Amino acid sequence: MLGARNTRLPGSLVNWSYDGLRRRVQKSNGKLYWYGTGSDPLDETDASGNLTGEYIFFGGARVARRDYQNNVSYYFADHLGTAHGIERVLSGQNTGTFCYDADFYPFGVERTVTDSCDSAYKFTGKERDSESGLDNFGARYDASNLGRFMSPDPLFGHSGDPQTLNKYAYVGNNPITFNDPSGLSPGYYMQPNHEGEWCQGVRAMEGEMSEMDRAEAAWGASMNALWVAGGGSSQQQAQNQETPESLKDEIPGQVRLALATLILDSDSPTADDKQGGFHEEYAVAGKNEFGDWTISKDKPGAHANPDTDHIAQPSYQPRDKALADAIVDPRVFAHVHPSGTTATHAWVQPPSKDADIPNAAQGKINIVFGARDKKVYFYNTSGVIGEPMKLKHFVGQ
Repeated sequence: MLGARNTRLPGSLVNWSYDGLRRRVQKSNGKLYWYGTGSDPLDETDASGNLTGEYIFFGGARVARRDYQNNVSYYFADHLGTAHGIERVLSGQNTGTFCYDADFYPFGVERTVTDSCDSAYKFTGKERDSESGLDNFGARYDASNLGRFMSPDPLFGHSGDPQTLNKYAYVGNNPITFNDPSGLSPGYYMQPNHEGEWCQGVRAMEGEMSEMDRAEAAWGASMNALWVAGGGSSQQQAQNQETPESLKDEIPGQVRLALATLILDSDSPTADDKQGGFHEEYAVAGKNEFGDWTISKDKPGAHANPDTDHIAQPSYQPRDKALADAIVDPRVFAHVHPSGTTATHAWVQPPSKDADIPNAAQGKINIVFGARDKKVYFYNTSGVIGEPMKLKHFVGQ
């Protein structure tokens, strides 16, 4: 849907139109952008719909462009996505020639050696507008000559890292290591730290975080999700409207079924839980940069005994770190309360008031699977949401 917002760039007479997901879809000079499920355009056309260029992505990176004459340009980019070279292969030819060769200063200033290509995607793969010289990062525009964004970050920073409190700074002033996919986060992607907690950007790469930092990171993550989705003005209002049924419906059926297999994992023997039922399993589900749902399971938690241990603990160690890192929009955090019992004790099945509920990820879907009672508990920082749901209903049986 067009008309979500329009922006007039400084010093330019060009206006932009955006869709409901805040993606730029039209330029007033006639350029149109066409998207798939991700945030990068797949095709560009003129105002009449005539194709001017289509882009090929691999592993989340722009690797080639084909123009309306079937000439193909191949991008050679660094670890941050900045294309330093472009080789063009003309239609019908088997060999190409380099039409673009450039270096970039840390904050994106271009130092051109050769440029006979028509390529606007430069610093970290973002489009650089010829009218203003600004880079389009989605939520904001960045001025590479200043090394700063042109508008403040709508998200909160972290008190433990003063760099993130600078609303105009680009990636915490560490552009050699990180990039900013959306213009919203002060670092690379949402990634788990060594404690298994999902945080944003630079903080995700560091070790210990204070309780205040954890709360700020969770709030920033929820605001990021609301911004990208284009909806919601209050996280608390959203929480007040949640029901188990509405939360279930936000998760695709196949993802729900895959998450439910955490119960089978918890009931299965492991290296130190010889009979099964005495360890926790943990998973994160969300979307990758293409908008596809992805699930990352952690390695089994350590064996625990309800006679002596207050709670069982997940390992917070992804089975496949690359898969975990690919989730740029985490939406569901789920873990299992085991089914094992002893002669005198059994694991509590609902979310615990002293561990689970206070640490619920705000703005996300938090789930505890009761492996013994076969029930699904949705919860947030206010407590358990509604009545527990039967497992069969959760998976759609």
